[in-house]
Amino acid sequence: MAISETKIRNDGRSYQIGCGYDPVVTGCCEKLSFPNDHSPIWRCHRCMDGALNFSNRSVRCGQNESYQYIDPLEVSSKFHDVNGNIMMCGPLHNKTFSSRLSISDVFLCNRYVWEQGNFIDATNFSKSTESEIGFQNGRHVRSNFENYILDPSSKLWSLGPRIYGEGVFACFNGGSCIAPDLCFCPDGYTGHDCSIPLCRHKQVDGNVVGCLNGGLCLEKDICQCIQTPSMLWLTSNNIEHGLTGYTGSDCSMPLCVQGFYDPHCTNVKYAAGGEGCYRCLNGGFCVAPDVCQCAPGYTGFDCSIPVCTLESTPILREQLMTEDEDKIRLFEQHPCSLEGIYEPQVIGGIGKF
Repeated sequence: MAISETKIRNDGRSYQIGCGYDPVVTGCCEKLSFPNDHSPIWRCHRCMDGALNFSNRSVRCGQNESYQYIDPLEVSSKFHDVNGNIMMCGPLHNKTFSSRLSISDVFLCNRYVWEQGNFIDATNFSKSTESEIGFQNGRHVRSNFENYILDPSSKLWSLGPRIYGEGVFACFNGGSCIAPDLCFCPDGYTGHDCSIPLCRHKQVDGNVVGCLNGGLCLEKDICQCIQTPSMLWLTSNNIEHGLTGYTGSDCSMPLCVQGFYDPHCTNVKYAAGGEGCYRCLNGGFCVAPDVCQCAPGYTGFDCSIPVCTLESTPILREQLMTEDEDKIRLFEQHPCSLEGIYEPQVIGGIGKF
């Protein structure tokens, strides 16, 4: 079904009736022909049931399926219309499957063509000073450009017949073409064709940031943060499998599988996005993927190990029964252990103090 085909509504407005079937929303097939008298094949694509995800301006497919058929009679009924005909991909569609589709009956076709109001040329000014085609009386479908045609023999240009219903030139995501090759983009999009989304997130200190720590801006103000399976369970006991990396609307929050999420965390340094933070044991904070910064007095990958230090006193020195400063210094650093102070007594093959 050609995009230029139009219908007239009851109220007199014209509209495009469709661009044909697409490989995502409806599913469709293309016929591939080959030289040297090889038989053609039918290649078909569709999005699996329940895998379509719609946003305001595009549709994504989470999982697709593709098939090839040598005989058109073998083409699955999934790719037939109500009349039993094979649904062929429309002429404007990319025949190969793409997970994100902007050209479809949902987002491109069935749009109203630009329509002029009920203009009356009271001055009989049939041609304007800027245009050869001039004005038209009454309600009508707009012509967007002057149809100049080049004569191949004389190499001269002449004005051809007026072309109606071609619509208006637009930019992606609702942008407006306001001058030759110049787009005016709506809020949340940028780029020469308005195809680049903007992600803007206000942090608790008032700064506005995009997607941090390598995150990708997928849609307007929607970040996809970098995350990967944690390997911490390979080196530490009692650690569950999980994802590490970054999270949060602006990807500013590091993930620690050995920690826990605290939605009420208000520490500006560790909760810059104002959405909480990941904490570690005993007052520690998650400062990088699977990296804890422990509070004073604790250590370990999850801040679970208390740090024991002690300053020797004359009474303590007398109790240790040694004048060796190296042994006393070692005891001050590790008061929970007697190693280095006394030689262990081996009992049953095990050293005991």
